[in-house]
Amino acid sequence: MPTVTLVRKVPPAGTNRPQAYSYISQLLSSVPSEDVVPPLIDILSYISSKSYWARVFDIDSLLKYVTGLEISIANPGPIRDYLARHEDLPPVVWEIASEVRHTFPDIPSTLELVHDPEDVEAETLVLYLQPHPVESSLFQHLRNWNRKIAERMASSQAWFLVDLDLRKRA
Repeated sequence: MPTVTLVRKVPPAGTNRPQAYSYISQLLSSVPSEDVVPPLIDILSYISSKSYWARVFDIDSLLKYVTGLEISIANPGPIRDYLARHEDLPPVVWEIASEVRHTFPDIPSTLELVHDPEDVEAETLVLYLQPHPVESSLFQHLRNWNRKIAERMASSQAWFLVDLDLRKRA
């Protein structure tokens, strides 16, 4: 397999941005410095790896997947639009919804788009859990899921979180 000597470090493993093409081409065209020991990478393996390519989500398929997990979707039209406006959000919703359902298969859950009453432009996608009774272990899971979301969405304009819904349901 061909290998290429690079001057700088390659993007972090698991990058899912097509912009990495330009990053790699810049690395290949740059002149090595004598004081830097460049790493070797197998460029064909890297480009053909699943971690390199962006996952493209069909929003309707994602919403079907979420409802298949027995997570109800409140008002799917605005949620579909929100997911379509924020292309970095669907993989996170897919991952977190899967983890939530795997961890707590019997807790009723709802995916809702919540509007800030003080700012009509502000929207947050919330995966609400409706546990009865509330288990203490649930709070650690909420912290972990929301930490993971925050890390993945740090540079995003979208808002997504997992929270408890303690409202009375009719």
